[in-house]
Amino acid sequence: MKEIEEIDFFVKNSLSKERYEHSKRVAEEAKKLAIHYHYDPEKAYLAGLVHDVAKEYTKLQNEEIIKKYQLSQDLLKDYNKKILHSYIGAIVVKEKFHLSDEICDAIKRHTLGDIPMTLLDKIIFVADKIDPKRRYKQLEEERKMAYTNLTQATILCIKNNLKSLEEKKQPINKRSVEILKYLEKEQIKN
Repeated sequence: MKEIEEIDFFVKNSLSKERYEHSKRVAEEAKKLAIHYHYDPEKAYLAGLVHDVAKEYTKLQNEEIIKKYQLSQDLLKDYNKKILHSYIGAIVVKEKFHLSDEICDAIKRHTLGDIPMTLLDKIIFVADKIDPKRRYKQLEEERKMAYTNLTQATILCIKNNLKSLEEKKQPINKRSVEILKYLEKEQIKN
């Protein structure tokens, strides 16, 4: 498909070799999860491929996009590139490739999650966390849960991330805690 080739070319030329390879692995994992959960594998692959397209943007590039699109200056207030790239990436691929809101929302939500989260949101969120090249102690449990219960896998990934941040004495985004509580309530209902 020409569109995927064009997008792949853009992603490859926007990222370092390592980040591009990560994006390809996330795309493949997202496709596998989509098939497992009866979702459109092409959409999942595409969202996974572009999820980190703005990850290596400079603060200046991010500021220019925020200004151009008149986004909330709150995005820059506590400048956190790990979170900001998801918002900026969604804007970039929407403008350049006119991707669906569903795909762009999944890109936007792949770092923190959101309330609520769609199936695609969870697929991209989890696929990013369980990239086969990643290594950390809770990873195998997350990988196993990803193919058992996607909502529970999302919860587990958030909990493990919060625990890791706590252990490293790094700040915890309060939105992560809100999203975790929401997902836990959602899980209980289902």
